[in-house]
Amino acid sequence: MTSTELGDRLRLIRLALRLTQREMAAYINACQSKISDIENGEQWPLFEEIGQLALALHFSLDVLNAPGDFDLKACLGLR
Repeated sequence: MTSTELGDRLRLIRLALRLTQREMAAYINACQSKISDIENGEQWPLFEEIGQLALALHFSLDVLNAPGDFDLKACLGLR
């Protein structure tokens, strides 16, 4: 997975949950610009940060990192 793919997937999760970048950043004790950089593929999040987001926002790490097309509903446990 590239940093752009990961950023796109995290952006989709954030938008599906109707969060701002600032609100998402608060879950990892970061600033809004870090989320922007991650979403734009300019920065890789730390593994710990992805884990914190997954726990706080209730999304699946294994589906987030799965190769191929991203299934937002599966990642968020929606049907």
